[in-house]
Amino acid sequence: MPSGQENTILSADFAGEKLQLTTSLEQQLTNVGGPATAETEKYTTLDIAGSYGTGEIGSPDFNFGVIGITKRREITPPLAPAAEDFDSVETYVGVDVAGEVFSWGLTYAFLGVDDLSPVDDDLTTHSLEARAAVLGDEGGSADATVILTQTDDLFGEFLDAEAIVGFTAPIGDSDWTLIGEAAWQDFGDPTIEDGALFSADLAWAFRPSAEMVFSAGYSTGGLASETLDDEEWYVGFMLRARTDVFR
Repeated sequence: MPSGQENTILSADFAGEKLQLTTSLEQQLTNVGGPATAETEKYTTLDIAGSYGTGEIGSPDFNFGVIGITKRREITPPLAPAAEDFDSVETYVGVDVAGEVFSWGLTYAFLGVDDLSPVDDDLTTHSLEARAAVLGDEGGSADATVILTQTDDLFGEFLDAEAIVGFTAPIGDSDWTLIGEAAWQDFGDPTIEDGALFSADLAWAFRPSAEMVFSAGYSTGGLASETLDDEEWYVGFMLRARTDVFR
């Protein structure tokens, strides 16, 4: 039988007219009631998250948070693996502005890990994400996201870049809709393969509650996740329907 764990959680929430806050302090002890041959770990987590804004069209909404985690070995029985203790902190702050036609957002995140094990594999990352979306007439839309991440760890310092774009385009006054997506990844680490992805769906709504979808796609590198090859492609179709049977 799997061993149990013991959790102690203290949490508090605040909801105001513009400011919302959630906080929690948790301590977790593993291998409670478990075998004496297994190690016992203690995790302590502090999580604070919040947002500030009215949610009105054209008004900025801010979000922020911090998560701190510590791990300590409490009991090390004979022949157990070495402790992998660490201290980590993750923080983020972002802003989103939603408009009737154009919306955008920006988020910065930081992650720092102090590895206390003999490996001493400390980690620091800085990430910046920019996103935008445009709503067109009669259900059309387009969106784009760009993410830049700087990583500094035991193996060096690298800069990664990722871009994702997508669109939805109704075809005239017909029952046809074209949906497309493209993604691109460029990793600064030479041991990680770059990737690209292109996909398209052509949907025909032949009934108010049913549609036929014809799909095609092509991906390479890390985005070719369905097979073990460096590149893959697919074509296919599916019938998608909505029903009230389970209501």
